Parts: sequence; structure tokens; C-alpha cells
Amino acid sequence: MRARVAKSLILFVLVSGLLASTSFAATVRVSGAVVPSQVAPGALVFIHSTVENLTTSNQAVTVSLTVNNPGGCVSGIAPNAGAFAFSLAPLATRLAALSVNVPPSACSGTYSVTMTVTNSAGTVLATHTATFTVTIP
Repeated sequence: MRARVAKSLILFVLVSGLLASTSFAATVRVSGAVVPSQVAPGALVFIHSTVENLTTSNQAVTVSLTVNNPGGCVSGIAPNAGAFAFSLAPLATRLAALSVNVPPSACSGTYSVTMTVTNSAGTVLATHTATFTVTIP
């Protein structure tokens, strides 16, 4: 009986190890911020992003920036703020910045900026969301 339990336990450990080694790990990390975080209509905001390659091989990536308006507001800010395509060397970090004009007609509220990193096949590798607030004086 003990031998049977021991064999079952060994089999469980081996199968668990195989499953763990074939699971997918993050290959890229993205972070970012919008500066300044509070603005009035007619201002300029800067979207800063950092993309890190967590692997030991080159990766071709695209970072897409999407701005989401608060509620059902039509603010005049283009939803597709921009995109950057570049190659990341092994374990490298790349910085990118983009400026966005907040039109004088912008609605008051909190806007979210989503940074999406995809590979050359279009697979999403990482996302990050930052916010900024438009306040009408």
C-alpha cells in the first residue's frame, strides 16, 4: 500500500512539474503615466510608456495607445492616440512618449489611456491603463 501511495505521489510531482514548465510566462511588461494628471480643456498631456523585454531573445512589438472618453462624452480627442513599432533587444527597456492635445471642447471627467503591447502576430503581450482628468474651470 505504501509503495502505491509513494508511486502516486511521485507521479503527481512529475506531472505538476511538467505542467508548470509548459505554462506561459509574461514576456513583456508595460507601464506608463499621463502627465499632467489634471488639466483644463485646451491643454496638452504627455503619455509616457515603458516597455520591458523579460526574455533573452529579440522581440518585435507594437505599442498602441487608446484614449477612452468619460461616459458617453464626445470630447474631440481621437480614440486611437498613436502607435509605436520597434524591436526590443533581450532584457532591454524602451521608453516612448506621445503628446495629445485636449481640445477646448473636451468634456469634464476622467479619461483612461490604455497601452497595449502586441507581437508581430497581433497577440496581446501586455496592457496597462493610466488616467488623466479634465476639469472645466
